[in-house]
Amino acid sequence: AISARMQKGAFPPDGNISVVADVYFALPKSLTKKEKAARLASLYHTQKPDCDNLAKAILDALVAARLITDDRQVASLCIIKKWAEKHNTKIEIVWENEEEGNGSGEE
Repeated sequence: AISARMQKGAFPPDGNISVVADVYFALPKSLTKKEKAARLASLYHTQKPDCDNLAKAILDALVAARLITDDRQVASLCIIKKWAEKHNTKIEIVWENEEEGNGSGEE
């Protein structure tokens, strides 16, 4: 759906955008099994980088990838930092003024 709109030049859409980013940080290899278990149990990553720095990097990447026109469009932003076995990032974009579909950036 998104790629078809990109080919037609109708992407990225204008309007308000909500962005939710789950950023998963890999556990350091130097931790003991007990320390790894404790960090995974606490779930949230409270070390650097700070959420505000991640937010700027993520929004800049979305603009560079032409998934959003400008970060001024972002009306709602949520960054969640978590511990995990492997590094990973999941980003959900919702275009609130989208005419077709449910407005979700997911295919």
